[in-house]
Amino acid sequence: MEENINNKEREYAVKPNHTQPKLNNGKDSMFKYRNIINIAFMVLAIAGVIIYTKSDFKITGAVILIIAVVLKFIEVSLRMFHK
Repeated sequence: MEENINNKEREYAVKPNHTQPKLNNGKDSMFKYRNIINIAFMVLAIAGVIIYTKSDFKITGAVILIIAVVLKFIEVSLRMFHK
């Protein structure tokens, strides 16, 4: 009796044969550029926060953070308005 229950449980533990479609099916030509801009944004944001909080160069840190935000706006506009 227990063997039948175990067999039925094994039937439900089968891995499905389907896969998720890729997010980038080659339709978005700006994908590479957006990734580069995102990496630059993250590096500038981290550097700006560190400079702003850990040093006496508050204005320099603020300028770096503003540049990072401008890069993020550019990336978002590429994502939204590119066809």
